Amino acid sequence: MPLKWYNHPKEFLEACGPFLEAHEMEHNMMLGNCYNAISGNKSLDGCYFLSSSEEGAIRDFSIKVSPKVILSCKNKKAVEAIYHFYQGNNIPFKGVIGDPPSSAVFAECSSLKVLQQKNTLVQGLSKVNELHLSQGTFEPCRLTDIPVLKKWAAGFLEEENLFPKRSHSEVETVVKDLMMQGNLFSWRHNGRVVSMSAIIRKTRHSSIIGFVYTPPEERGKGFGKSCVHQLSDYILRSGFKESGLLVYGTNTIARKIYEQIGYKTVSELLDIDFE
Repeated sequence: MPLKWYNHPKEFLEACGPFLEAHEMEHNMMLGNCYNAISGNKSLDGCYFLSSSEEGAIRDFSIKVSPKVILSCKNKKAVEAIYHFYQGNNIPFKGVIGDPPSSAVFAECSSLKVLQQKNTLVQGLSKVNELHLSQGTFEPCRLTDIPVLKKWAAGFLEEENLFPKRSHSEVETVVKDLMMQGNLFSWRHNGRVVSMSAIIRKTRHSSIIGFVYTPPEERGKGFGKSCVHQLSDYILRSGFKESGLLVYGTNTIARKIYEQIGYKTVSELLDIDFE
C-alpha cells in the first residue's frame, strides 16, 4: 500500500490535520505530539510522519517522535506497509501504541518479543461536575518544589511501569520543561505540596492531563481528585473545548475518580512494549 512520507510535522498536519481533527480527542496523541514537535525547537532527527491513502482519501496515519510508533489505521494492509517502512529503513522502535487492531497487527509483523501490553482508555470531558474538594489550594508548581516533584515524577513513571525507562536527568528535564511552560500544577495543603498534575500536550481544541501523582502517605484524602478537577476546570476556562487524559483499563480506582469529575471514555488504545 503506498505511503506518503512528510519531511516536517507542519506538512503532515496540513495534509492530515483535518481528518484527525474530525475526532480530535481520539487522535490527541498523534496531533499533540506533532504540535509539541513543531513548538519544541528540538531536532526532528529520528522523527517520522506518514500517511496512506485509499481511493484518493487519506485514511491511515503513523508518526514516530519517541521510541514508540503511534498508529491510527483503518486498513490492515496500511499497518503492514507502515511496519515495513520502519523495518526496511532500519528505523528502531521500542513499542507501538494505537487503536487495538492496528497495534496488534504491527506487533504480529514484528519479530520482537512483547514485553508487556496494556489497554489504555482515552477519556474526555467538556464540563466538570461539581464536587466537594479537599482542603487546600490549586496553583502552579513553584521552583522550590522541584526536588519533591522530581521524586514524584520518577515514582509516577515507576508505578505506571512505563518503558523505556528514563534516567534521573531525563526526569528532571521533563519536570523543569513542564514548569517553565506553565504546565505543571499542584494541590497544596497546610503550606505543603501534596499532589501534582500536568498538561502534557495540547491540540487545537483540547488539552491532555498527565503526570497525575499523589505520594502514598497522602493518598485517600481526595488531594489527587481535587487537583485533577481543578486542572480540568482551568483547561476549559482557558478556552479549550475539552480536557482529556489517558488511564489504564485495569486502574479501577483512577477510573472511578475521573468518572466522578466528569470524564467519559472516548476510545481505547493498545499500548505494546517490545524487549
